[in-house]
Amino acid sequence: MTNQESIKKPKVKFSKAFWIANSVELLERAAYYGVFIVITLYLSRILAFSDVEAAIIAGLFSGGLYLLPTFSGAYADKIGFKNALLVAFALLTIGYAGLAIFPSILEAKGLVEYGREVNYTGLRGMAIRYNIVPIMLVIMVGGSFIKSVITGTVAKETTEANRARGFSVFYMM
Repeated sequence: MTNQESIKKPKVKFSKAFWIANSVELLERAAYYGVFIVITLYLSRILAFSDVEAAIIAGLFSGGLYLLPTFSGAYADKIGFKNALLVAFALLTIGYAGLAIFPSILEAKGLVEYGREVNYTGLRGMAIRYNIVPIMLVIMVGGSFIKSVITGTVAKETTEANRARGFSVFYMM
């Protein structure tokens, strides 16, 4: 037996569910950070919130997304991995679609005109712009399901021998 043969480390294999879970987490994080980067601009320039209001809403959005997995994780355990992912994807789809459609609704109501410049024809100070908060809440709840389900899946799909590597892959993604 040569030195190289004795040094060889065993190849660690992970299940299909492990890789799907990590890929889902990667895509959800990409969507979240893509929105989080521009959310204050969206709130202030598209929906006419002041900079302070936009920062408060964005901060609550971010904080809520990290607080809610405590509660959604318990519910996800009750309904199971697949159902929890379906709930998460449904909520995220509805929420992100709401972010995209909401300005068009405001424009159709004649409250704002979007073009090269935004012309607020009645949106400033109106309560309707706060309808963005429930839309963001839907995204928060959907994202919180993803966070709790994926972490649990990584723990479930790894063994004592490969758990450290499994979580290394999870945190790397």
